[in-house]
Order: sequence, then C-alpha cells, then structure tokens
Amino acid sequence: MLLIWRGWGILGLLIPILALGLGMMVAEAVAPSNAAVTGIVVFIFGLAGAATVWVVGERLNSRPGRLLVDPATGEKVVLRSTHSLFWIPLQWWAIVAVLFALVFAIAVPQLQSGSYGNS
Repeated sequence: MLLIWRGWGILGLLIPILALGLGMMVAEAVAPSNAAVTGIVVFIFGLAGAATVWVVGERLNSRPGRLLVDPATGEKVVLRSTHSLFWIPLQWWAIVAVLFALVFAIAVPQLQSGSYGNS
C-alpha cells in the first residue's frame, strides 16, 4: 500500500487507529464479553480520535506563512507548510475517521457475538 503525506499528514491515519485500538482495550477491560458496550466504547473513542485529528489539523494548517518579497520585481510570495494525507488537508480526515469509527463500532460487536454474516 502506498501512503502519500506531507508534513504531519500521517497523523490522519495514526491517531484514529490508536484511538480505536485504545477503545478496544478499554471495552475489553470494562465489559469483556458485552458486544453492546464494546460498540459504544469503540465509537466514543473513535469520535475522540476524529476530534483530535480535526484540532491538530486545524492548528497545523492555520499557522501563518513566511512572507518573501522579490527585490527585483517587488512580488510577494507566502511560503506555508501544509500537512496532508493523499493531498487532502489533515483536518478533513476527521470526517473519514468518524465514518470509520461508525463502521468499526457496528462490525466489532457482530464479530464478537458471532452473528456476522448469519441469516
């Protein structure tokens, strides 16, 4: 799999994965065999991970740029660092993280209870 990121854009992938993993560990510690609790806890941690991605992305991508002036022409250029994953700004990966948390929270309890794919 090819990952393309700029700056700290990789955090758009790492933060949600870590949040969902931590949610799974907490759910297993709180209620080891309760599928409903697992789904709720995983979703809450997934939302926290998405919120973290949004805040970090907004903060990193809203930093002021460096103004440069060409002495010959007087043209002004602003240099700004960007933080993106697959050319999408970091903060917008929070939406993907929420969707992923929702799917993960629905799928994990079904996998735990063994009812996934059964009719």
